[in-house]
Amino acid sequence: MSNPFPLSRFPAHEINALPDDIRQTILAVQEKAGFVPNVFLTLAHRPAEFRAFFAYHDALMLKEAGSLSKADREMIVTATSAKNGCLYCVVAHGALLRIYAKNALVADQVAVNHLKADITPRQSAMLDFAFKVCLHSSEVNDADYISLRSHGFDDEDIWDIAAITAFFGLSNRMANVISMRPSEVNDADYVALRSHGFDDEDIWDIAAITAFFGLSNRMANVISMRPSEVNDADYVALRSHGFDDEDIWDIAAITAFFGLSNRMANVISMRPNDEFFLMGRVPRK
Repeated sequence: MSNPFPLSRFPAHEINALPDDIRQTILAVQEKAGFVPNVFLTLAHRPAEFRAFFAYHDALMLKEAGSLSKADREMIVTATSAKNGCLYCVVAHGALLRIYAKNALVADQVAVNHLKADITPRQSAMLDFAFKVCLHSSEVNDADYISLRSHGFDDEDIWDIAAITAFFGLSNRMANVISMRPSEVNDADYVALRSHGFDDEDIWDIAAITAFFGLSNRMANVISMRPSEVNDADYVALRSHGFDDEDIWDIAAITAFFGLSNRMANVISMRPNDEFFLMGRVPRK
């Protein structure tokens, strides 16, 4: 189905013009899934960031270790992306959550109000913590760890919950800033795949390599707190100060990346080296 709206504010390059490794990745996805998720075309605008983004994504979302199921991981993404106002990630990861949980209702439920959702107490505690990391990471403390451990999560699981939330905070911010549209996938696509012999596990595998996220942001303070409010006026204001669209992408990506970094540093209580406090104050010996 054709769509008059662009994929994002940034140009989607022709697949044949992309670096070979990225082109092959996209063609493999297209061959298996029958479509190219918009995130691949959008992030291919920055090849180095494309490679880094999907490498980190796969490390978090496709790992076998730990007690988080793939449905748990997609639930974290769907619920926290809703808090961040990211249409792309709620739509794409909500689809994956429905498939992997084998539950047609749960994605909408957790995106609106996880306290009313048909999920387990363990999953509810997981999302409580994910929301704290998402919105108030500086307030994470020992009580949060104690609560999660009482539900059977160990420290590696807690790291995973935090890292997934932080990573998709980056993704949500960039998706909002560049106005990336969800791919037009619906129930008919699932019916079509099943008619070719794919089961729900196969569809998960296809989706895991494909219908994922994007990235977003704003300028300095609004960028970090209200990324879903980014609009044309922000671009106009930045251009009036001499920034071009590539500069705007850089501002957004740096802010989004360090939003990830800040969240993880707060969750794991990482201390700065004492030497940092002296740098720029005390002459080097």
